[in-house]
Amino acid sequence: MTLTRHDIIQRANYSDRWHVLELTEYSSLFERDVLLHIFWNKNDDVQTIHQRIVDRINCFLAMDKSELDRIKSEIWKNYEISIRVTDYGIVPHELYDKHNNSEEANREFFGHKNQEDTFAAAKINHIYFDDNLDLDHLYYMICFDISWDNEHGINMFCKDGKVESVE
Repeated sequence: MTLTRHDIIQRANYSDRWHVLELTEYSSLFERDVLLHIFWNKNDDVQTIHQRIVDRINCFLAMDKSELDRIKSEIWKNYEISIRVTDYGIVPHELYDKHNNSEEANREFFGHKNQEDTFAAAKINHIYFDDNLDLDHLYYMICFDISWDNEHGINMFCKDGKVESVE
């Protein structure tokens, strides 16, 4: 489905908590509804939503299924690094005693064995769109909550429908 400015204006609600317009839309890439956060100054007239915001949203909604493999791979890489270097403080001591190292204790505690497991465990928090002035490219960010790094999550920065970088 392609959204129009009119669709956004009619359906989005302003969130005082996050200072964004919020809109829920179905993503064929993720095969579920996702929350869209559109950076917005509440003092601006909602009628002034720029076409570049609409284009960025539609670019996300049209993301090719081939990007899903990259997304899964990046989530798995993050997991693998995190369980190697993090002392969580929530992993039971029995697991440390059993494995005699924190990496294997973490691995058993979280229980993820492959990319499919970590992707299933990662929860899309929202897709973030801002109104930066780059008119040549369509930028947005996919923000995931993850149990193995609940403080930071994973943010995937996208450009023109492709994952460009991950933090």
